[in-house]
Amino acid sequence: MICPECNEEMLVIELDGVEIDLCDTCRGVWLDEGEIELLAGLDESSDEPFVKALRDRGAEKRTGNRKCPVCSKAMIIVEVPLDPPVEIDRCPANHGLWFDHGELDAVVAAAKNTEVGGFLNKIFGADTQT
Repeated sequence: MICPECNEEMLVIELDGVEIDLCDTCRGVWLDEGEIELLAGLDESSDEPFVKALRDRGAEKRTGNRKCPVCSKAMIIVEVPLDPPVEIDRCPANHGLWFDHGELDAVVAAAKNTEVGGFLNKIFGADTQT
């Protein structure tokens, strides 16, 4: 898969049966639809800010410049109400989510899943902890 940020080929790593596409150049992460919920141990009825933001179409701020690596449609920027807020890119056809360096760690940390946060820290280095 090609990185939507820097157009480099991404690496595929696996955690608990979930494939994570990782760009070794910009350190961004692509997750297919539903994978973030699996990684963070959440379900669709969760009250976590991230899940609520994905359900709430009002959280969509604007169309971004990045294109979905699956369908090439311009992705929509969604604001996740964390402190500070995190803006992620979502495919309008629901193929998945793009996280810039550090954004996935911030979302997972807010979901209080330390196993995933620790795993991401090992991959990206200590500077990803929020």
